[in-house]
Amino acid sequence: MSTSQQHSTASPPAPAPAADDDEDPYITRIKRSGCFPEHERLQDCYYDKHDWRKCRDEMALFRACFARQASHSHLVAAPSPSPLSPSSPQQ
Repeated sequence: MSTSQQHSTASPPAPAPAADDDEDPYITRIKRSGCFPEHERLQDCYYDKHDWRKCRDEMALFRACFARQASHSHLVAAPSPSPLSPSSPQQ
């Protein structure tokens, strides 16, 4: 038996990537915002009607949800302003 017959040239199949590895960062952000149901309704509308102009109500709901969540997260997560330099004594 030759050495080429002893060693298989086929490599083992690569493991399947985890679902989170393939997820679009945009979808991840939507899910974290809590607006994924609104996003799905918008996508379903477009899938059914094939025209974004016919999905204005769904778009408005999604935008409002996303804006509400974004403004809420900015209010909650915004750090307090800190002085860049110590205040000078009053004269």
